[in-house]
Amino acid sequence: MTGQIPPYLLVDILRNLNTKELLKTQSVSKTFHEELTTRALLRRILFTLPPTLSPAEEVPGLSITYDLHPVFRLSEYIPGPTPLCSRVLLRDSGWPVSRYPVCLAFACAPACTKVEVELCGAVLVVEGAEGVSVFGVLEGLDALMNERHANGRLCWDSVQFPFAGFRTPLLPSTSGGGSSPRLIPEFHNLPEITRQLSHGKTATSSLITFEDQISPPASLPSPIPHPPPPPPPPSSSST
Repeated sequence: MTGQIPPYLLVDILRNLNTKELLKTQSVSKTFHEELTTRALLRRILFTLPPTLSPAEEVPGLSITYDLHPVFRLSEYIPGPTPLCSRVLLRDSGWPVSRYPVCLAFACAPACTKVEVELCGAVLVVEGAEGVSVFGVLEGLDALMNERHANGRLCWDSVQFPFAGFRTPLLPSTSGGGSSPRLIPEFHNLPEITRQLSHGKTATSSLITFEDQISPPASLPSPIPHPPPPPPPPSSSST
């Protein structure tokens, strides 16, 4: 049946599917598999298109928008001393992400050889000569989590605030120098969702970052000045 569909029309059909749907489509037929592994447009949707020369390196000031792999939003990251491959699980199946080829897909599209991960005032650069993969970013996140925790800059309750993925607040980039995307991890605010439900409201996704929760160090003065003390009450004695 697929042989009766013109190639250009087949690409137009497939380009309307999301990443998860395209992954399932690869096993439908040899024709679908060939199209999904050779067409640059479809490979970009699948996050399998290798890095190319960034347009920002050719045209200064040109804006680049990066799409993050959707598997980040579908994964559960669990802290601990065991190997990372056993601590990143798909929420719907509970299986480690490392068991699937998706962990080797590129973390963003267009693919990059350098990605920055920011957490609690620190930035870790993840690099890959062939392109930064999904698991490469997760390894960077895990290393940064451990470093921030060891330095006392991070105290994370993974039950109350489970990992929810990444956001890219500094994108699109307009620096004109081919700057790499910067990812900031987000977390579900389960206490806030519980509060909304307890008040009879419809629970919405309350996403936060640790940057939202950081307070000034104890050794620094508060940025909000304290009000002056009230004046003493007038004396009741008469003169």
